[in-house]
Amino acid sequence: MDKSEFEDFNPLDFLDFSCELNCKIQEFESSSSSVKRTIFSRSYYATFLCLRELLSCNTEYISNPYSEHRRLANFVQFKGPFDKKANKKLAKKFRILKRLRQQSDYHLEVPSENTKEYENWIFEDTDFAIDLANEIINQFKNRFKNS
Repeated sequence: MDKSEFEDFNPLDFLDFSCELNCKIQEFESSSSSVKRTIFSRSYYATFLCLRELLSCNTEYISNPYSEHRRLANFVQFKGPFDKKANKKLAKKFRILKRLRQQSDYHLEVPSENTKEYENWIFEDTDFAIDLANEIINQFKNRFKNS
């Protein structure tokens, strides 16, 4: 990929791609699991990248690759641009998306029942992830739309 192609990117393209995949999931020859895992992952990254950019441009948040995913969620929770209750709720939703992405990217099987990991497993479908990503992104975009 050349430089201009690489830099001509909008994080929302990940979410659009997730929606396209979700609508055509039955048309793919690859397993539906791999498509669903991709949808979870790209929905999360669309959200992560949009929030990182919006917060970096409009608040004191400073992007830094060291533990950025955890730091971003904590920033939203404790210093986010909404009231305390809304910040906490948005951080929780963001962490749910992050967990869905981690499950999709790192686990080949659902953990055994009666384990702590199983108790923390999030059983949701791709529509849920896409809707949650849209909800979070839109709340932040609306908050900073005049900035």
